Amino acid sequence: MPRPDEFVYLVNPLSGGQAGRRLFVALRRRLPADRVLATADIPAAELAARWHGRAAGLIACGGDGTAASLLEGAHRAAAGAADSTPIGIMPLGTGNDLARVAGAPLAGALDARLAWLTTAKAQALDRWLLVGPAGQQSWFNYCSWGCDARIAARFQRLRDLHGAFLRSRTANLLCYAGLGLQECGSLLALQVQLSGQAHQIPGWARSLVVANIPSYAGGRRLGPRIASGDGRCDVFSLGSGIALGIGLSGWRRPRGHGAHDRAVVRLRHALHLQLDGEPALAPPGTYRIAHGGTVRLLAS
Repeated sequence: MPRPDEFVYLVNPLSGGQAGRRLFVALRRRLPADRVLATADIPAAELAARWHGRAAGLIACGGDGTAASLLEGAHRAAAGAADSTPIGIMPLGTGNDLARVAGAPLAGALDARLAWLTTAKAQALDRWLLVGPAGQQSWFNYCSWGCDARIAARFQRLRDLHGAFLRSRTANLLCYAGLGLQECGSLLALQVQLSGQAHQIPGWARSLVVANIPSYAGGRRLGPRIASGDGRCDVFSLGSGIALGIGLSGWRRPRGHGAHDRAVVRLRHALHLQLDGEPALAPPGTYRIAHGGTVRLLAS
């Protein structure tokens, strides 16, 4: 069983309002300074390469974006080998979907969170690639097109403009909920192939979600049997506004389109996209989703 000082911690001080800064200070008091670094000081890829084979694990202290960057860094440092450095999570973000899947404590005393890391075991997590007009990007949680990605983009703009008011997870979730109710959505002008076969998306759909893990949008469950290490991703259609809320509430399941080892999405015009919660505007064109190997996630 590893000790807390055998891990290396990458802290995003901007995550969780002041929580990231407080955690950075607390870890620096408890552990050697070279084992606790801030995202502003070193890129995740450089950290992963520096500590490959020398640490019991790399710990992402932040949101899903921080975790994804460390997972990708560990994958590249291991040159895609199955024995990449395990990645653990001390969640500080809003959604914390990957941390929920790992069973990581979402809050609590530092001693308890460090103790969890020492007992967690490395499990395989699928890595996926999205290849499109903007190049190749990796993702681990989910990617989606449509109104949910547009909500994420609107939230990001609000946080950039009014960060002083969006400094807690509760405030962020309330803001997300308000934006979701306002979102009427627009038709999904896209074509989809799943496992090499053309697939029809329902006309009421306003978001297309390709999920690798069972937690979505802060702990919602899209389907009952999503596995994160089976080499397949699960595809769902979601509505917008109140329909989106009902679909994520558990009262009504979103429309599932099965689990697949590959997918192709063709956009007829630009559409909002999000990868692991990070939004962008995707230009029209063809996007291919393919399996990109596995990484190791510390989980209970």
